[in-house]
Amino acid sequence: MINDKRVLGLIPARGGSKRLPRKNLLDLNGKPLIVWTIESALNSKLLDDVIVSTDDLEIASMASLHGIKVPFIRPADLARDDTPTIDVVLHAINEMKTGYGLEYDYICLLEPTSPIRKNSDIDAMIVKLESKAADFDGIISVGEALLHPSIMQKVDGDNLHHLFPQFPITTIRQEYEAVHVTFGVAFVCKTKILISEKTLYPRRLTHYKIERYQYFEIDDHVDLICIEAVLSMFGKDK
Repeated sequence: MINDKRVLGLIPARGGSKRLPRKNLLDLNGKPLIVWTIESALNSKLLDDVIVSTDDLEIASMASLHGIKVPFIRPADLARDDTPTIDVVLHAINEMKTGYGLEYDYICLLEPTSPIRKNSDIDAMIVKLESKAADFDGIISVGEALLHPSIMQKVDGDNLHHLFPQFPITTIRQEYEAVHVTFGVAFVCKTKILISEKTLYPRRLTHYKIERYQYFEIDDHVDLICIEAVLSMFGKDK
């Protein structure tokens, strides 16, 4: 809770995954992938409740074993490869309200595929958004893009088309102002705005910059290897 406002921590973790089967339960430096995010959530001082939204009984059991509530099982039609994350979030909000009478001022989405979090990240994001609540409705974690849009090309058969022709092609990043991309360390949004705009990227959006070693999200085996190496070198937090 922050300034009498309740915050729900939501960890989405479906059982299916094409590139990495059973991804959320894969071993990552001695513990299942999802446990890294569970531990980060439990370390927060501002999350009133933390829940896992899953369609998978093994994941539900793993979450419960580590002290996280699984108040409902997500329906299969919300656990497909093409299911938008926002639909999962809206479902969780509705389940907590209709099933348990619980409502929250903020929703904090924590993706297990971004396990490299500092202990301070979650609460720092909540504090920043609350301190700027008059001007912003959401906050996302971002990092500086390692490749500038100026060099991005679209493949069309044997041809390449400059994706952003407004930028002359250059390999010298310093020639352009830095641009940033989203990483899944956390998304925090006012619940009412999330429901009305149906997005984790509300119109009035601010940011929280993460560090370079956190720029990893697990989508395939290469990502997994990279994150294992980063965690071994830097540890869980800094």
